[in-house]
Amino acid sequence: MFGNPDHCIYCEKVWSNIHDLWPHYEKDMAAILKIHRAAKFWGPESEAVALGQRYGVIGEPWLFVIDPKGIVTHIFIGFTGREQIETELKKALRPADVKFEIK
Repeated sequence: MFGNPDHCIYCEKVWSNIHDLWPHYEKDMAAILKIHRAAKFWGPESEAVALGQRYGVIGEPWLFVIDPKGIVTHIFIGFTGREQIETELKKALRPADVKFEIK
């Protein structure tokens, strides 16, 4: 996850959701938090705004779900609930030859 739980309430909530899932998936997943901390707050530079608009970046946090082969299978932007994270995590961990789930 890329975000700043110290200054972003949505980042804090998403990181908490990841921690809630950790005990169930600790053998199969790694959780990495990349925090950007600035000494002071300032508005974005015009170049940063232009890049954000060009690539569709719309705030924090960004949560990347990456499968065991290193392929990004899903990107969440903004607040993401525990159930949404778990659904995409299960998809990423499912073997490639499995086309459906047996319940």
